[in-house]
Amino acid sequence: MFKKAVQKGYIGKSPCGDITIDMLPKSDVKHNPILTEEELKKLLNVIESQNETRDFLQNKLCFYVCLCMGLRRSEAGALQWKDINFDKNELKVTKALKTIDGKTVGIGEPKTKASNRILFFDNQLKDLFLKQKKRQQEWLDQNGLTNKKDLVFTSSLISDDKDTTFFNPASCKSWLQKLCRKNGIPKIGMHSLRAMCATLAASSGMPINLVSANLGHTNLTTTSIYVRDMIEMRREASNAYLCKLNALKNSK
Repeated sequence: MFKKAVQKGYIGKSPCGDITIDMLPKSDVKHNPILTEEELKKLLNVIESQNETRDFLQNKLCFYVCLCMGLRRSEAGALQWKDINFDKNELKVTKALKTIDGKTVGIGEPKTKASNRILFFDNQLKDLFLKQKKRQQEWLDQNGLTNKKDLVFTSSLISDDKDTTFFNPASCKSWLQKLCRKNGIPKIGMHSLRAMCATLAASSGMPINLVSANLGHTNLTTTSIYVRDMIEMRREASNAYLCKLNALKNSK
């Protein structure tokens, strides 16, 4: 802002002109907790062993969408069936739930321009999407309801004109934390699923720039906050490097 003011001749010098990066206050980043692979395995086994009521299936799908593809919960809540290409196993992210004072009022723009992206899913997640679509249509037919907004996730609350209303992602967080509490698993939230998605993707060999693109980040610095310290991965990489170095040292 001050730079533009100088350019337009409103002021002679920017009051921030002598401030360097090292003088800026350091942010104290607070990480969302994530599960170890063993804890995540336990949670997945718990989820897969439960009876799938309508609400459970919907929360389960929301959980997997955030864990497998790294969606923000507001992006998941704004998904419409037209965003999903079942032939190509592609999902288009172009919007997010818009809230005012904590209340969802509609669908708006995603967080950043980079948030507009195409993501990919496997056949297991495809089957879960299709199961949700079928179960949702059965529920609509049984209750004489419509889904004019074409929402993938819907609330149990119905509008006056018998149309579906927006799903509250906070209900998925409550569902997830209840499962964790009942089964002795550390408590995590929906944003933790994004961090686990990033960490698992990176530890599986996905380049950091692709992890960043999948998360919809504008820069790699933000992504590095999500990708947690993978001690075993770094140990293996160090060992591989040292083995290569030693082989060069011992070669003749």
